[in-house]
Amino acid sequence: MKAYTQVQATRAEKLALKRKIALSERAHKILKLKVGALTIELVRTVREAKAARRELQKLYETVEARTALAYMLEGTFGVRIAAESVETEPNIRSETHSVMGLFIPKLFPENVKKPLLQRGYGLLATTALIDDLATLFEDLVINIVTCAEKECVTRLIAAEIEKTRRRVNALEYNIIPNLLDTLAYVEERRDEIEREEFSRLFLLKKKRRTTEEEMAQ
Repeated sequence: MKAYTQVQATRAEKLALKRKIALSERAHKILKLKVGALTIELVRTVREAKAARRELQKLYETVEARTALAYMLEGTFGVRIAAESVETEPNIRSETHSVMGLFIPKLFPENVKKPLLQRGYGLLATTALIDDLATLFEDLVINIVTCAEKECVTRLIAAEIEKTRRRVNALEYNIIPNLLDTLAYVEERRDEIEREEFSRLFLLKKKRRTTEEEMAQ
């Protein structure tokens, strides 16, 4: 026996089913729009993430080459002294914004780019090579944060699309068809009940007329 055959075939149940169907169909439409909007956002974010990765790879190779050159010309001690002279550590501030109900993070690196005089090491004790290397490392940190943000957003959107698609499929192939079947069953049972009620009233009326005719005779 199907589950919907256990539903009471009442007018109230019929109205309730129609409201549920209307609500489910609206939810289905909204969720499909959400999937479309998130897919557009995902395509854009993937494109930005790929560009950020290419830029990061290019910058990393440049930093690696300049670091090797600095070690060779300035020595390990000189490079380490300049690196450990930084007084303020970088900080990452995060904010979120909503895209179709999904909260997307936005990262803001702070205290990364510093003026030349605020890097902590003495200018007279270092060369322009160290200054250039420090600038490259600052840019590298910013690019790493940007790349991490894009990767995180991409994964969040992809997961939300998958979850929303499952809900759309559940509504389209399970919930709405079951509600429609239940409504059809209730309407069919209501028709049967009304026919039975009509037949009962017809027989009662006929029996009453026969009784009245017999009494008149």
